Amino acid sequence: MEKFEAGIELVGTEVKAIKQGRIGLDGAYVIVRGGEAYLTNADIAAYQPANAPANYEAKRLRRLLLTKKEIARLAEVENQSQLTIIPLSV
Repeated sequence: MEKFEAGIELVGTEVKAIKQGRIGLDGAYVIVRGGEAYLTNADIAAYQPANAPANYEAKRLRRLLLTKKEIARLAEVENQSQLTIIPLSV
């Protein structure tokens, strides 16, 4: 199968949490909607749980930073072959 390397759109505290290794990809997958790719169900724990905003969602959708050509290829794979796109590493 194919492999792609992508960036992830994060908020500031999520960057610090990932640097500490507080990310889980168990059950995570990628969806393509509206010409954009999103990482779904990836668990990024709050950097400082006591100071985290009340509405912080650890498993929210996070946009993946890919080229239009790569997104089109992912959409094609997702729609035609009924395969699931999964993240391998961070």
